[in-house]
Amino acid sequence: MKITRTLTVIAIVYLLINLLFYWHATTLNGGTSIVYIFIFPFFWAITIILVIVLSIKNRKLWFQKKQLLSTLIALFFCTPVPLSLTVLVLRPPYYLAASGSNQENGSTIRFEEWNYYSGKQAITKYWKDEQKDSVWVYFDKKGDTISTETYTEDKLISKKIYK
Repeated sequence: MKITRTLTVIAIVYLLINLLFYWHATTLNGGTSIVYIFIFPFFWAITIILVIVLSIKNRKLWFQKKQLLSTLIALFFCTPVPLSLTVLVLRPPYYLAASGSNQENGSTIRFEEWNYYSGKQAITKYWKDEQKDSVWVYFDKKGDTISTETYTEDKLISKKIYK
């Protein structure tokens, strides 16, 4: 099997850029990552058009029996399918749905609510002056409480598991 170098380089660069876009989108808070709803399809369309044009131009070479498998594999990796599969496999089971903080008696109280992708709550966490505090509650996908952890000044005081 002979490797289609140009197409392989395009596929590798395409995947790296997609992974960087995905990583950046996951680091953004709240709705600011919504811009990627436009960036991803635009980037995919540009790449697919480029690959189609190059495939037509180089069809006699790339689709020879010696290079056919290499060409088909590289073409597959120039589509959104590998990134979509990677995201489905690697994404955590829940996401940060809400967070906030306020000042109370000279201390900063911060909270986070994490949800499953179904929309049901997964975890509720609290901090006081950046130290774990209060009762952290963990839920299953049905919404039932799995466990609770009680913290004071970043120390685990008690843990209760519900069955």
